[in-house]
This record gives sequence, C-alpha cells and structure tokens, in this order.
Amino acid sequence: MTNLLDVDINYTAVISAINQRSGGGLVEFIAVSKSQSVEKIKILLEKGHRSFAENRVEEAVEKWTSLKKEYPDVRLHFIGGIQTKKIKQIVSFFDVIQSIDRLSVAERIASAIEATNKKIECLIQINIGKEDQKSGVKLDELSVLYHKLEERLPGSLSGFMCIPPNNEPPSIFFKEMVRLKDIYKVRNLSMGMSGDYLVALENGSTMLRVGSLIFGQRNSSRN
Repeated sequence: MTNLLDVDINYTAVISAINQRSGGGLVEFIAVSKSQSVEKIKILLEKGHRSFAENRVEEAVEKWTSLKKEYPDVRLHFIGGIQTKKIKQIVSFFDVIQSIDRLSVAERIASAIEATNKKIECLIQINIGKEDQKSGVKLDELSVLYHKLEERLPGSLSGFMCIPPNNEPPSIFFKEMVRLKDIYKVRNLSMGMSGDYLVALENGSTMLRVGSLIFGQRNSSRN
C-alpha cells in the first residue's frame, strides 16, 4: 500500500521525468485523483500542484468542495463517462470536461454553459482504438461533433482525448491523434496515463493524466 511518503517520492520522480522528456514544451500534468484519499491529494497540493482529474461527480464534490475553497486556483478536470442527468453539476463544479463523446451530450453541455456563462474548456474523447467497450466518438462521427461544439461554444473546444487499447503499442494511436489534431487545428491532446505517459509525451501529448503511478492503487472502497 502506498503511504504518504511514497506519494511525495513518486510525484517528484514523475515531475522529473516529464521535465527531462518535454524539452521545455508546455505540458499540463494532471494528477488523476479518482478513488484517492484527501490526505494523498494534499501532498501534491502542498507542493504547488494544481491540476487534478476525477471521473465521478459525487466523489469529486465530496472531496473537492472544501479543498477548492482552501486552494481556489485548482484546475479540476472531469474525465469520466457523462450522464445527461449530471451535466449541470459537472458544468458547475469542473473547469475542464475531457470526455465529450456524442452530440446529445455536446448539446446539453453547451446549453448548461450558456446558462451559467461559465468559462469551461472542453475536449472531445475519441475512441481511437475502435473498441466497443470504451467510450469515445467514432472517427467517422468526429467531424459532426467537432463542428457542433465549435458552433455552440466557439473558443471552448481546445482538443481531443483518448485512451488507447491495452494490448497494442500506444504510439500507433498517439500518432493518429496527432494527425487528427493537425487536421482540426486544435491546441491540445490529452493522452498518456501511468503506463505510457512518456511515450505519449514523446508523441506530442500536451495533457498527461497520471494517477496510480503517483498515488498507488485506488482505494477499493471507492471503486
């Protein structure tokens, strides 16, 4: 089990690896804190880290309501599957939504953002490996979704997110994401997790989502 000292050591090691490989390029290192304790999260907050990600609305609200008051400059990403009934809460609580994957969700998110006049960064999740069990827009439906978000939320759509297949070299899929980034002229690619974040970085990722490598395995009581 990862203790608080291990979290500190792991975080420092990941930061060092990113700095060495990024070559000074702008990369947002997002600590994925889903199913992790507030005590572990505070280790990073006290070191000045401010980008975090959660995938469950209720858990995020429970953990981050007080933390965001204490650390108001935190940038909180939503990376989970989006249920339409929770869209208003997602929009009100998060700063970035990375997992937009279908038109119905895009329309409701756009309406919620317009109603609150809140500035939120949005990313489209792409099913880059064409896997039935994973979320993400299909490649042949990406154009329609992209243009709908650009129409409804001009300036809010910043990029694409993906989770590559587990059993194939991730660089193949990261290179395809770079190709899509160039076609659609978006700024950001959110790709790379604990097992492949350095490969993603070398292939043009601008947002890295690293969790278990820092925090250790998730708390089973929150799974």
